[in-house]
Amino acid sequence: MRVNKSTIRRTGLILAVLMCFMSLSGCYSVMGTSNSGSTIVQQESAPYVDTGEADSAVAEDAIQEDDGERAYVLYFPNEDYTRLTVEVAYKAAAEGKSREETAIDLLLAGPSSDDLRPVFGEGVKVTRYEQSLDLMNIYFTPELLNMSDEDILRAQAAVANTLTELGEIKRVAFFCDGRLIRVGNQPLMPGQAIQEELDAYIMSKLIDQFMLPEEITQREVVLYFTDANKRYMLPETRTVRFTSDDNADYILDALFRGPSSTEYLSASVSFKLEEGQKTAVSRDGRGYATVEVPLSQDYATDFAEFDKQRTLELGAIVYSLTGSIDQVRDVKFICNGERVLMDELDVNGDGRLSRLDFLDYVGNRLVLYYPDKQMTGLQKIQRIISCNSYHDIDMRLQELLKGPSKIGISSSEGNLTWPVDTATQMPGFTTKVEEDILYIDFDSSFYNLCVNSLTQQQEEYLTVYAIVNTMTEVTGIRRVAFLRDGQPVETLKGNIRLSEPLMRNPGVILNSGTGER
Repeated sequence: MRVNKSTIRRTGLILAVLMCFMSLSGCYSVMGTSNSGSTIVQQESAPYVDTGEADSAVAEDAIQEDDGERAYVLYFPNEDYTRLTVEVAYKAAAEGKSREETAIDLLLAGPSSDDLRPVFGEGVKVTRYEQSLDLMNIYFTPELLNMSDEDILRAQAAVANTLTELGEIKRVAFFCDGRLIRVGNQPLMPGQAIQEELDAYIMSKLIDQFMLPEEITQREVVLYFTDANKRYMLPETRTVRFTSDDNADYILDALFRGPSSTEYLSASVSFKLEEGQKTAVSRDGRGYATVEVPLSQDYATDFAEFDKQRTLELGAIVYSLTGSIDQVRDVKFICNGERVLMDELDVNGDGRLSRLDFLDYVGNRLVLYYPDKQMTGLQKIQRIISCNSYHDIDMRLQELLKGPSKIGISSSEGNLTWPVDTATQMPGFTTKVEEDILYIDFDSSFYNLCVNSLTQQQEEYLTVYAIVNTMTEVTGIRRVAFLRDGQPVETLKGNIRLSEPLMRNPGVILNSGTGER
């Protein structure tokens, strides 16, 4: 059997690196710096994420709320940075802030115990949160770049594990100055073996120098597609094969193939690249990168008719590239060697588009519940809204009160109704969250509408639980209380008692498409 000499050379070099790495494993360490300036030694022998019984007990106790404050299960590095350890903190709900944002604020503030170490370096702050489906993009101030790669990986792990305790987030990505800060297998999944990830990261650095140009590797990336109604961009995680981390053509090829799931997503782009041309990644002296994307002549000339669909198409490319290739801050679209004019988006006039140009076009999934027309139960439907308003409780309730006819029900969802005509006469209301209870204070017009509109006991029952089930989709809200002009309410029309906060009722939810519970 004949073996290629380059294969022998490459295999031998990699084996040599592996043997060297393994021989040092007993004394191998990763260096970090504590806030006090002392050097921290990372021992390989201990697992990084602490799953011991003590921490599990602490996490279970965290569901107990304290005097109007919410409990947060936070993860901080222990004293010698060998594992993440649970600390429970209590904090009252902040006006206009989600539980996820509050949890990150608590991580930024640092642990209360002297036995734990901070997650972030001095001066690090968050400038923006972007939650879309199960992905949380977090944008940091430049101070994040003062942290070492190993410290950033630990921070990703602490954030990912902290956010997954809240229920919605499964993946976390860090951005700084519009660029993806990727260490290890980004975006990081909660519970991932952090020590193994550190080992793999250091090993990859050693092996990379021996990789031949044609070597193929694969990595998880986040691609963005438009939602079915072509109003917003949504993320989808995909495994993509590369021959080079800078090769943007692999990202675009996966993007042009369309989403693997069509439940909410549709193909994002309707054009092709210029025939025979490839993308190019250029980096400046500071490490910032720009991807040049060559558009076909036909597509470029159509920019005179700039519309939202074109904006979403370009945004999907920009978000996919900047969220997948290290240090890429912007994308430049060219045609025949010249930049394509897009004055409506290119506010700086330099031909480069960044994530900042598309912040209003990232969406998230909103869940609403409506009764079916036969009044047998509640049907769950999903709408895509701007991620900027996803945590806006008032907006969520207002969307529900518009009724199915006002929010664009498709033919497959057409068997829905809303017994109270709140779309024609939208009632006034205010909301307040205390502990796990959402208080909805409707004005008298809502209750008057209910008295005049609800003719059956089942209509009243499903109207109440449509509100309760919709609002308990919000992380941290477990019960809903009804008020009238600030005073407790006994009932809507005498058939269901409202004097105590109501918990979610999964028993009234119909199976999608079957009409059965």
